[in-house]
Amino acid sequence: MPTARGMVNAMGGIACGNNPVFVIGGQTMTGMATNANEAYIPSLNHWIERPLMPTARGEGGTGIVGSQLFVIGGGIPPNSGLVTNENEAFQCSNTVAGDVSALGMPVSGVEVAVSNGSTLIGKTLTDSQGFYDIDLPAPGIYTLSATIQLGLTVSATVYIPPGTVVVQSLSA
Repeated sequence: MPTARGMVNAMGGIACGNNPVFVIGGQTMTGMATNANEAYIPSLNHWIERPLMPTARGEGGTGIVGSQLFVIGGGIPPNSGLVTNENEAFQCSNTVAGDVSALGMPVSGVEVAVSNGSTLIGKTLTDSQGFYDIDLPAPGIYTLSATIQLGLTVSATVYIPPGTVVVQSLSA
């Protein structure tokens, strides 16, 4: 997990879409409240960082209604006894994430591009494990492509429902 936490209680373990488990807020190892928002994608054994929660806190409640993630109440550690009645909603992002591989091996440093028809929407480089993630502006049908080596391009068309993280691997 990118942000080490000693306590998240009810604020972890929320699924948005078809795959990730979100861990939001909590208490850091120094005892301070955090506003970290991260998602674990079990099928890829990989974490992605999400937009920060406006109010740092631990021990709050979380839930999903439609494609929105709600964070309700919570304590503001350390040992302050302070609590909040904040009720903040996050639109679960429209995200595509996956890995790029060639002959079964991850390919790092490869540019993955996302387009909607002829319009480039975004691009990113794969990390050392061949992983990528790209937030998209809206749900819809997108084309992913990556040029792996010697001009070999792999691509896929993917449908992103509202407020989901869709896993799409690209391999040659």
